[in-house]
Amino acid sequence: MMNAIERQAVADFARTSLGCQCEPEVFRSISLEAGGTAGLPCVRVVVGERLLIWLVAGSSAEQRVAELARAGLRERDARGYNRFRLVLAEAGPDSEARFQSAVGMDGKAHLHGIPEADWPAPVRAQL
Repeated sequence: MMNAIERQAVADFARTSLGCQCEPEVFRSISLEAGGTAGLPCVRVVVGERLLIWLVAGSSAEQRVAELARAGLRERDARGYNRFRLVLAEAGPDSEARFQSAVGMDGKAHLHGIPEADWPAPVRAQL
């Protein structure tokens, strides 16, 4: 369970680094879950039962962007979330093209390349 300071750190990251424009009340509920996705270390963040964020570490994540994007969209749709944001610690020059090929015209899916050192402390602590 996150305390208020940790929750605020995750909310600030979502707003400033990811450009989330959700209403303030959405940020009252934030959950973190560590695990793996596609065999890569990942922290799954759900904000207000609307926004799904996967933060994926590991140098091979860039090569698996399309697979990660499709899996994230499946989870977003299955759980009824509004948006999906995939955050890679190590994004490469082809990451965006691979992501777009997987998500097509889905305007509610976004890719971000943000070094792990810039992720909020509560997220890094889950890895």
